[in-house]
Amino acid sequence: MTISLTAPAVTVNGPGTVTATTNVNVGPTPYYIEIFDEAGSRIALCTTGTVCSTGYYAGRHVTSNLVAFISSADTAQPPANTQASSNTATMLSEYIG
Repeated sequence: MTISLTAPAVTVNGPGTVTATTNVNVGPTPYYIEIFDEAGSRIALCTTGTVCSTGYYAGRHVTSNLVAFISSADTAQPPANTQASSNTATMLSEYIG
């Protein structure tokens, strides 16, 4: 089982789309695709399919690291040794105007 995470490097004046992609349909399993921000807050939960996308705004002039997991539904990041996790994606938001 693999999972990857993509996000725009920089977003301007709004959210960018963050996408986690896996090679396994989580629909017929007891697991979910989850995306978390660096504060440990879950920003997306997908219960079926191989792709999970959400809009995310890092905040004005803020850099955020995001990570995706395949795990049981939980609002906390799972321990690294028990779940499949993605690369870390980093987003920077800029406000122009």
